[in-house]
Amino acid sequence: MRVKNLEFRRLEDRDPEIIAWVESNGNTITGEYCYTLLWYLKNKEGYYIQFIGDRPLVYGDQELLWKMMNYGQKVLDAELELLK
Repeated sequence: MRVKNLEFRRLEDRDPEIIAWVESNGNTITGEYCYTLLWYLKNKEGYYIQFIGDRPLVYGDQELLWKMMNYGQKVLDAELELLK
């Protein structure tokens, strides 16, 4: 799911994550690129969030990030519940 420039995504070869999209018009990179703010990692109790450095703390729209974190957690918790 993507809202504004944040996306909760799941890829087969990566842990679930929240990424931020950035529009670039620099000299070497043009177009849109993304970087990871946090991952959802799984242990025997379920999923937990691991920040990538201080990226989530310095991200501009904290309210949107919090909503996206809650959304991702709910999706992953529902998936675990279905697998019980």
